[in-house]
Parts: sequence; structure tokens; C-alpha cells
Amino acid sequence: MIRDEKSPVVAGQDILIVEDQALIALDVEGLLLGLGARECWMVPSVAEALTLLETTKPTLAVVDFNLGHETAEVVADKLGALAVPFVFFTGYGEDLRVPERFRGIPIVSKPVVTETLLAKLAQAQLGRGMARPYQ
Repeated sequence: MIRDEKSPVVAGQDILIVEDQALIALDVEGLLLGLGARECWMVPSVAEALTLLETTKPTLAVVDFNLGHETAEVVADKLGALAVPFVFFTGYGEDLRVPERFRGIPIVSKPVVTETLLAKLAQAQLGRGMARPYQ
């Protein structure tokens, strides 16, 4: 898929990007906007993500599980409670160790491959593989 070709997976979506490395966050934002996302919010920490989620409900999220000295578990729990489909984004790939309740959350490896990101976001939207349904 060409970077600026619209994708039905993200077209018109409002997407939260939780990523502590600014260049990576900007790259993912540019990719998602180029694929047709309506809006992207980038936050580098758990605290900022939770603050944003108090007033804003994204329709999708891409969440780096390891944010410096903290993990995004609380953010993932909040997204689940809000029924927002999300993927974990990580440099650890499929070797990422997550708590049991997140075992079915799709994992996207860094660096991002467009087709993989779209496939995993589509999987999250369908709710496939959820260890614990959040509805």
C-alpha cells in the first residue's frame, strides 16, 4: 500500500498515539493521517494519555507498552473500559511480555510496516483475540 493511499481501516478515525519517542510518534502520525485518519493525538506518557481520555474518546489507539520507566497498563485498561480498539506498539515484537488480561491485544513491532499496522488495527477493531472482552 502506498503511504498516501486511503485505508478503510483508519479512514475517518480519531486515533490516540501513546509513544514516548517523538520521532516515532510523528512518523506514525504522518502515516495514519496519510492513510486517511481524521485526527491523531500524540501523548508521551501515561499521565498525559489519561488526561486526554478524560475529555476525548478516540476511535482507535496505538499504544507503546513500555514508556520509559513506566508501562501503559493503566492506559490499556482505560481504553478497554471505553471500548476503544487498540494495538500495542513495541520494539520487543511478539516477545513483549504483557499481563494475562492483555494477551489477545494485537502487537505491532517497531519499526512500523504499514501493512502490518493496518492488519493489526483491523484485528483490534474486530475484537479478535481479546483475552477479556471489555464490553
